[in-house]
Amino acid sequence: SITMGTLVLNLGNIDNASTITHSGRRNYTINLTLNPEAGKTCIVSANPSIVTLPTVSTNSLSTAGSEAGRTNFTMTATCDGLASTVLYYSMSDNSSLANNTDILTNTIAATNNVGIKIYDANTHAAITYDNEATFGTLPNSSPSSVSKNFYAKYYKKDANPVSGGGVSAQ
Repeated sequence: SITMGTLVLNLGNIDNASTITHSGRRNYTINLTLNPEAGKTCIVSANPSIVTLPTVSTNSLSTAGSEAGRTNFTMTATCDGLASTVLYYSMSDNSSLANNTDILTNTIAATNNVGIKIYDANTHAAITYDNEATFGTLPNSSPSSVSKNFYAKYYKKDANPVSGGGVSAQ
């Protein structure tokens, strides 16, 4: 944001009728000072940076809605100039940006009835994509960091049998 400074405008004499009068040529001066706000930025990192779910048996995904392969990960936001600020986040499905469900799109056709669900490790609620949620509050220092724990699982989307193979989502 930009904080506006003082604007000084000299236009001549203003009489009681609120009209401006002047005689002859006048020089008008406008002083405008812009004071941009100091930069406020965050760097977000993941640990691990690539979340790899384990190999699981197709039997562990035998029914619609079954899940397997829980894998934990942590996201950390390190920010400058934002002490004591509440941060919010949203996640998107890179394979389908319009996806606003809680299942990431698997891009491998042979196993497309398996998706990935990501959960908030604190509440155990599935993350809904393209939906804003609270990440955390930064401590009262600068720079400062706040972390949030998540976990990912394979998710069986339908009653069809699962084929062996890879799953890829982001």
